[in-house]
Amino acid sequence: MTLQARLTQLIQSVGGDIKTLTSAQGNLAALNTTQKASLVGAINEILDLATGRSAVIDDTAAATGKTYSSSMILQLLADLKNQILGGASSAFDTLLEIEQKLGAGDGATAGLLTAVNHRVSYADAQPLTAAQKAQACANIGIGDPETDFVAIYNASKA
Repeated sequence: MTLQARLTQLIQSVGGDIKTLTSAQGNLAALNTTQKASLVGAINEILDLATGRSAVIDDTAAATGKTYSSSMILQLLADLKNQILGGASSAFDTLLEIEQKLGAGDGATAGLLTAVNHRVSYADAQPLTAAQKAQACANIGIGDPETDFVAIYNASKA
């Protein structure tokens, strides 16, 4: 084999490797990073964003490329917790405590539901017994709804 043939084989082999590497890395211009000349540069840019090394800490406004400081994040979380709890006592400041309290008071909860179900609604039609009607009328000052006013009238005429 001549030197020219050997050099041709070498150049074709190196060219094939370069083509394979270029195809594997893709088109760097299509990267969504500011670093487009180097895969290493693009990866480092993403690493900086992910680890916060390039993020700007700004406690006055959160925006793209900015973040709150850890103390501001903790303060915002504490404020949110206070808003959710609304001043609840320490006996009811977790969902577990609320669940345990409601679970332990099934009788109280059932009693409340029974009381609510026995309220007279002015917005909905309700089937009431005669005793329930009489009590509701007495509560609002109407008296007995079954009063026979004709009998009273006739009696007063006699």
